Amino acid sequence: MHFCPLYRAESSHVQLVSVLRLSEEQLPEAERLHCLKLFSNLLSTQETKVRAIQAGALQPLLGWLGNDSSSTAVRQLCCRSMGSICQLQQGRAAFTEAGGIPVLTKALETTPDAAVAAMKVLAGCADGRSQLHASPARVTAALVELVGHPGSSWAAATDAVVCITGLCNCDEGVIDALACQAPRCLQQLSGRALKHHACLAQAPQPPAAAAAQLLAALRAAAEALLVVGHHADGKAQLRQSECIPVLAGMLGVADGQVQASAAACLAALAIEVDSKVPVVAAAAPTLIKLAQGGEPVAAAAARTALLCAAEHLDARRKLELLLKPNELQALLQPVGQLQQVPPDYKYVVWSAEPLPPRFGSGDGAAGGSES
Repeated sequence: MHFCPLYRAESSHVQLVSVLRLSEEQLPEAERLHCLKLFSNLLSTQETKVRAIQAGALQPLLGWLGNDSSSTAVRQLCCRSMGSICQLQQGRAAFTEAGGIPVLTKALETTPDAAVAAMKVLAGCADGRSQLHASPARVTAALVELVGHPGSSWAAATDAVVCITGLCNCDEGVIDALACQAPRCLQQLSGRALKHHACLAQAPQPPAAAAAQLLAALRAAAEALLVVGHHADGKAQLRQSECIPVLAGMLGVADGQVQASAAACLAALAIEVDSKVPVVAAAAPTLIKLAQGGEPVAAAAARTALLCAAEHLDARRKLELLLKPNELQALLQPVGQLQQVPPDYKYVVWSAEPLPPRFGSGDGAAGGSES
């Protein structure tokens, strides 16, 4: 190529940026792609990233990323370069000032894997998250859509969930995620991942890369559910989105991180009265097993979930079908004491027919009574 010698010069960043500023007619696709590869490879140190920022590299990169005629390979390299630049605080500020967030958000539709990888750099820093929250680009909605898209790769969906988790570090972020129905999307992703994970577990020699990707997806989903579950409005939406059975399924995954996050989320949900019985109904056996022999963090979270759920008498009855009262108390001892209950709480009589007046209500119309 006629401009190759320039790349070896001391001012290679400036020269490459000048080349990238050329129009489509002046810079054919093959040369543009080669130039982007060279530029991306130069961004290996903090010093070279600063030089790229000073050379004004973000403007042409954003231009090619937002160009409808750009090939997928060109867009991917633009995202890769911008992700490298945004690893610096100075780069994130320059990226936002150049109008990069709307362009990168739009690229989630055309180049999802590369675009969300760059977005993850922003979502992983406090200043980057503030910039994403302040942008009118509806970043969370685009990320939720990416997670729920049936054509999204596991890598793209996982990175999108990580971004959502980062954005949910404040009330504003959680409320935004709830408005976008993020819990429903996380429930569906987790369900698919659990199904594929179970299939791989039965294979004689499961592909290591596929197993690692599914595990990464489950870890990210469990962490995101936990973050949302700590919010008062998030608890209700998780329950309504049928996330409790999915969290119960995560307890069976042989990974301490997934188990700890899922158990902690169930403990957060079990604080609410409406979730106590559903948590026990869906997860009691696995919570007990985890509390008895899981890793320390996961076991403590499982005990907390059981203790919170056992505050409801119906939930406690279900637990005492699995463990004797003294066994249950011994299991939960490290995290707290079971609440005292009325002596007659165990005895519940339900009758399909109205009871005689002396056993039922005054008019004999009651369908059941507790004694």
